[in-house]
Parts: sequence; C-alpha cells; structure tokens
Amino acid sequence: MTRTRGRMTELATPSPKIRTTAAGGRSALYVWRWVLSGNGFRANLEPFGPKVEILPLIHHGLLRGNLKSKGIDFYDDFLVTYLRRNKYRVKDAQQQILNLIHFHEREHVFGGVPDEYLDLPSSKYLVLLPMRCQDACALFLCRWGKWDSTELPFERLKQILVMEVIQALRDPMTQINGFKIIHDLEGMSFKQMKYCTPNNLLLFYNGTV
Repeated sequence: MTRTRGRMTELATPSPKIRTTAAGGRSALYVWRWVLSGNGFRANLEPFGPKVEILPLIHHGLLRGNLKSKGIDFYDDFLVTYLRRNKYRVKDAQQQILNLIHFHEREHVFGGVPDEYLDLPSSKYLVLLPMRCQDACALFLCRWGKWDSTELPFERLKQILVMEVIQALRDPMTQINGFKIIHDLEGMSFKQMKYCTPNNLLLFYNGTV
C-alpha cells in the first residue's frame, strides 16, 4: 500500500524490522520507514520496541522530578510526539516539554478560537501545503499580506498559528521530520510590519523551539 502526498510517496507496508543492540547491551527493535522523494529512496529509522520502556521513564521524570510538571496528566500520544522529535532522547524530550509548560505560563495562545474568527479571510494567512519537501518536512505557507489586523487581532492570529501547527504535528512523519515555513511577503505593508517588535519576534522564536 502506498500513500501519496504531492511528489512524495511513503511506502506504508511492508515495514521491514531490524534488531540492533542499544546502549547497555539491550536489544532494541527498530522499524525502517522507506520514503520515496525526488532524489530516490531514503529511510527513516524509528525505535519501535523501546517505547514501552521509555514512556514510564519520562512519565516518572516529568511528574515527580519537576515542580512545574508535577500533577499534570500527560497522554502517551503527547509524550511520543516529543520523543520522536528528539529521536527518543528522554532528557531532551523532557526539557522541551518543560519549555512548553513555561511558554504556556507566559503566553495565552492555547485557548480556543471563536468560530467567527476562523471564517474571516484574514484567518487564511497560514496554509499547510499538500506536498512535502525532499527531506520529508511538512511545508507551511505564511501569506502575511492577507492578514488584516483590524479584522483579525494579533492575539487571535497567534492562537490560529498554534492551532494549525499542533494539528500538523499529529502526523507521525511530521513529528519525526519537522516542518518548514515559507514566508510570502507580497502585499505586506506597515500594518503588518508594526507587529515585528523584538518581543513578538522572540515569541515566535521560542514558540518554534
């Protein structure tokens, strides 16, 4: 079976499995995920068996090892997203989740967006493209000239951006390979540029990290 996205095709099955020896001499099961791009086949290697062992470790470390995350009920799917992004390095995944908690405390961008804002032309400034680049990254097109701040407040713009990115990160391939943003500046004027303050630029930087 194949799944096609634009110029890229992922061979979903069969997925050949190989067994290697992980650190400490333990055997680890991995799954090859073959990807066909414009330059030929490329394989993504993702750990399969160790997930059962790693999840209790990150649960224990997050819930009991840090005051900010203590008492938070993390879903396994949420934790796997960060483990995949960090190639199952538990400490790196934990630190990134703690960064997210800190970001959530400072910025109110994770709330719901009223339906009336989602139907506005300005809310269409960000589009997830149907194709991927050759390194299997997802592609966003950000058309800043289509955003009218008098129609869509900046606070709502940030919420829509977070909502779109979180939705895209539900795809396991995007969790592994990440995404890139293409900035289209056509039609951009001082109405949009006045929001390019150091604080807002730092906000977008921290949001991606």
